[in-house]
This record gives sequence, structure tokens and C-alpha cells, in this order.
Amino acid sequence: MLSSAPAPRTLRPLAGALVALVALASLAGCGVRSDHTAGAGEGDGEATLPTLPPVEERQSALYDEDGCLVLAEGRDCGATADDLDEALAGDESDRTLAGFEGPLFTTDVSAGVVHVLDDTVAVSTSGPWRAQGLVRNETTSPVVAATVTAVLRDGAGAELERVKATSPVAPVRPGEPAPFVLEGTVDAAAVASVEWSATDGGGAALPGTRDLELTTYFVEAAGARDAIDLGVYAETGPGPHPFVLYGSITDLAGIDATRPAVVGAWLGDDGRVRAVSQADAVRLDGSPADSLGPDELADFVLVVGGDAGGLEAAPVLLWAVSR
Repeated sequence: MLSSAPAPRTLRPLAGALVALVALASLAGCGVRSDHTAGAGEGDGEATLPTLPPVEERQSALYDEDGCLVLAEGRDCGATADDLDEALAGDESDRTLAGFEGPLFTTDVSAGVVHVLDDTVAVSTSGPWRAQGLVRNETTSPVVAATVTAVLRDGAGAELERVKATSPVAPVRPGEPAPFVLEGTVDAAAVASVEWSATDGGGAALPGTRDLELTTYFVEAAGARDAIDLGVYAETGPGPHPFVLYGSITDLAGIDATRPAVVGAWLGDDGRVRAVSQADAVRLDGSPADSLGPDELADFVLVVGGDAGGLEAAPVLLWAVSR
């Protein structure tokens, strides 16, 4: 896999990974459209999902004309390509979509608002006030800049500070969650209440595409362990080392993905966001992948330091974006 050459790579069949994924096909999910774009019409209460192109298109050498898996010992129709597509689309507890993996992506956009998912927000209790969580687009239009504002008040109701931040995920599609991190300057102990709001900050349409496929190769737990050297990322010494998630993204669109990047958010046992990390996609020599052409892929490495123990087993949301 590792090479010193920075030449673009194109998608190759991964038979072992797909056989493992076929086992997921028993998990019935919502209906899958052949059109893998996301959206909703004005006034609609349900949004279509940005599903990946059918697996028969992405891995055509592994399936026959009936959608059966072709193995060395013969064809296996126990779980067809359609079954796998259905399982990947999943439900709100877990989905694998174009540009997204994880829970909390809904098709219900009847609320017609962009709002903070209160149950996902973790707030510091000491030091400078800080919060991280998820916002979700429950409108029928993509949100160009999901902006979260927190008004911090003391026990008497007086405003201490107004903190604002924009999610690193853009655009946020109908039904999609997105992470945010807010960092204030006031002492967290002085904050008695917080008023939350979320809006679309607007702006120009973004270049590139979110029609990107995410693949996770492996994760490494934080702590004292052997150092890893991936070529694109290297550690030294006995540690303690940070948590590491290593994977790739593939451009499935008919246009270039400019400045591709990946964002990750990990949830704690209470469902609140424990960590947020982001990284630009890179070539195998570690140089930035400034642009991906159709079917090209590049690597990414998400790193979380500090209190990262147990993240290897935590629910994770991943987003692939162009910037």
C-alpha cells in the first residue's frame, strides 16, 4: 500500500472488505434510490438520502448480472448487491452515505429549522468556557455555513459573552448532522445558563463535491503502545501516543473534488461529543491532495490527543468534504 510516489490512485476492488460488508445486509434499512443525490422539495417533510452509487457500479467485478457476489467457489446470492445497498443506507442509528458515515442523519425535515442537538453537546466545567456538539439541518435546502451561537449568562441572567462558530462541514445537506466547537474566554464556573441558536450563515456556493466515499483502514488506541509509521503519518518512542484513525476518500463524482478533507466526531457513552478532529487528504508521500479527479483516492489521518482513551470503541461520525 505504501509508496514514495505521489501519483494519483484510482479505486480498486476490495473483495475482503466487501465480503465483510455483505454480512451487514441482514440489517434492513430505508429504501435506497438509484439517484444518490440528497435533497427535498420545498414543503416536503422527508428528504432523500445522499446514498452511495450502487455497489454493482463501484465494485462491478465482484457481482454478476443478478447482483450475486462472485466468489472463487461460485456465486453467492444469500445477500445481493441490492441488500448491501439497503444495509449501507441504514437508519438514523447508523448510515454509510456519500460523504458521511455514522448515526443521526435523518430523513425527517418537517421541523424546517437548523438546530443544535442538545443531547450531543458537551460543555466544560472549569477553565475557559468551551462546548462541542452537533447541529443538524432539518430544512429542505443545503446549509452553506452552519453557524452556532451560544449566549452565556450568569446567575442573574446578565450576558457574559456571546460565542459563535461555523461547522467545518459544508454544505450540510438536508437531514445531515454536523459538528461544531465553541471556545469562549469567560470562566466556565461563572456560566449559569446558555442560550443556543443555529442558522445558515450563507455565502457563496462551495466548489467541488461531497459525492465522496469514505473508507476506514484501521484505528489505533491512545496510550502507551508501539509507534506507527504510515508514511503519511509517523510516531516515535514508546508514547503515550494519540488516538489515530487512518483511511481514504474516493471521488465518486464526475467533477474534481477540490481540497478534499475529512472531519470526525466521537460520541461518549452519554451520546455527547467527546472529540472533534479534521484533516486534509494527502498523497502517499504525505503531500496535500489539492484536488481529486473522478475515481481518484487519497489518504487521511485523524488524530486525537489528550483525553482520548476508549475512542477506538466509541461511536464515530465521519464527513468527507471539498473546500
